[in-house]
Amino acid sequence: MKSYGVLLSVATLALLSGADAKSAKNQPGWCKDDKDCQKVSKDYVCVSVQTTRSGVELVKQCLPQKQGGDVCAGMQPGLCPSFSTWDKEFQSISSVCAYIVPEAKCSTDPNGKSKKGTVNCLEVKTGKDSDDTEKVIYGCVDYDGSQLLFEQGSDSDRAAQSFDYKTLISENCVNPKSDNDVVCSGRGTCMPMNAGGDNYQCKCNIGYSGKMCQFIENNKCTTDSQCLAGVCNMELQSCECSKGTRGDKCALCDPKSPDACNKKGSCKGNGSNTTCACEDGYAGAHCTRKPQGKQSKKKSSNSSVDDEEDSMATAPHSSTLAVTVTMAFASVLLAAFFN
Repeated sequence: MKSYGVLLSVATLALLSGADAKSAKNQPGWCKDDKDCQKVSKDYVCVSVQTTRSGVELVKQCLPQKQGGDVCAGMQPGLCPSFSTWDKEFQSISSVCAYIVPEAKCSTDPNGKSKKGTVNCLEVKTGKDSDDTEKVIYGCVDYDGSQLLFEQGSDSDRAAQSFDYKTLISENCVNPKSDNDVVCSGRGTCMPMNAGGDNYQCKCNIGYSGKMCQFIENNKCTTDSQCLAGVCNMELQSCECSKGTRGDKCALCDPKSPDACNKKGSCKGNGSNTTCACEDGYAGAHCTRKPQGKQSKKKSSNSSVDDEEDSMATAPHSSTLAVTVTMAFASVLLAAFFN
């Protein structure tokens, strides 16, 4: 029985070790739904990012929306979440406002009114030389440097093949002098400038400017993730820096601090011109990001802004695979013992 207890303990530990999912729930600004965001301000809404990126799930964030077009949703393009102050697993998520084929039926009302269970959609051509059309809405999708990370084989993934997103994004939203898998320098959203258009450009978060949002204009913020480190004081709407960082948006490293550059690089320069020289395998303003290569197109971790339970029910993740493997391992151990 003692051997049985040892084997059972090993199996249980293996099972528990695989059950630790890297959920976004504890990240700054995360939301379950709009109600969570309205605790911050009545003008904030919960925006999700569809992704199949390994090791992350439930990627949602509160963003301000005072009028249509402020955020990427429905029939209008707009801003998506950014992740510079989230844990490193999330910092490579690269937000693009793109066409999504809705799960709900598109409204057929000629006056543009949607009935319960339907949504208003855009009808767009699927190619310059094609007369075929697709009914779509806008939503936030992760981009890994080569493809939008829709669930493989989904209607949205199929539709995306018709729009040559790789060219649109790489030519208009990727800074050749920066990390080439992060759009708009990680400080904005790659999006069309008008509904139904293919004129993709970077729309910068508040406080940033430039074609690739590479310039810092001021210290203003409306969410934590718009700062490059530290937190956003929501009452003052300004970034408050963490140890080892300083300056507007907390973009500069502090050469006098032992915490500079996340202890994964060295702080170079002086005065108002200090930057981090990161060790191999690290990137970002403060060496907090680990660049990732191409991602597989598994199940999308955020297909909508539905509540957590629905997302968990419809989106298997790497943690699910880990639990399955460890359960199988436990079964083998127990079978070996009893045989």
